[in-house]
Amino acid sequence: MNLMKIICVLLLAACAVQASVEEDVQYIRSVYGDVGEQIENGELYRTSVEINADGLSYPAVGVYHGMLDFYFGYAEESYYPDNLMKAVLTMERSAYEEYTEFLYNGYGDLIFVYATGQPNMPEMRFYYKSGEVFRIVEGSETLHSFDDQQLEYADRFMRQGTDLVETLQRLFF
Repeated sequence: MNLMKIICVLLLAACAVQASVEEDVQYIRSVYGDVGEQIENGELYRTSVEINADGLSYPAVGVYHGMLDFYFGYAEESYYPDNLMKAVLTMERSAYEEYTEFLYNGYGDLIFVYATGQPNMPEMRFYYKSGEVFRIVEGSETLHSFDDQQLEYADRFMRQGTDLVETLQRLFF
């Protein structure tokens, strides 16, 4: 009988964890939709950085052109952008094109990354909470436990997302 109670407690705990994950995913989807609407309605500022704007051919690479767009707002008491909401990096190279979106919660915390077109990496979506990845969608497969390669991608994008917050701040300070 004790074994049955333990199994029931474990099942209830697993259900609670899954419900929490789904709430976090819904929150991220809500922020993603809201930010998309704010961009479409011109409610967020946009600063763009063009990489290799003159289109010169890079040695051993050929075509190398990128665009980095930051979407952000201002707090009333600040003269500097302090709530990055989204960054989009588009890179065109001779061999491939890549597209990466970084979504933030408005407080500098990365909550979502969408990446496609990178060599040797499938289309992927990364969901973050408190600096940790909690869900990865690889192609059409949803994952909650990750292999070393997936964790390496998640960590790389987390570092890039943090670097982008710092880059935006440096553009204005």
